[in-house]
Amino acid sequence: MEIFTGQVPIPNEGIRMNAVFAGTTEGELNGVIEGTDYLTVLPNGNVIVDVRAIITTNTGEKISVKANGVSIPSGTPAVSDFYETATLQSNTAAFEYLNQKYSIGLGTSNNATNSLNLRFYRFDSDPLN
Repeated sequence: MEIFTGQVPIPNEGIRMNAVFAGTTEGELNGVIEGTDYLTVLPNGNVIVDVRAIITTNTGEKISVKANGVSIPSGTPAVSDFYETATLQSNTAAFEYLNQKYSIGLGTSNNATNSLNLRFYRFDSDPLN
């Protein structure tokens, strides 16, 4: 945490860190998500995120998650705004429709409470048409 409080200087190219995480998912995919966020912390406080995770639904189906984005410090101490893009993959018949979809995620993280809340919006059709 010394990096996020300014106790450790960050070089111009940033500092790479791995953050293992687990939590719950709610909505269309109810279950548990577990994975690793391969972070690059930049000197301006922004964090580049590169997530690889697995969602296990409450009924046991597995869905692979790949997400990339950025976390930008908000005006509130220890709180950052998240912006991500994500793709999901599943070979389970109930969720294979996700293989051709693309999502964007918006949310906030709070380093003081060690929490992250993201809401993902899926494109079911071409948003440019």
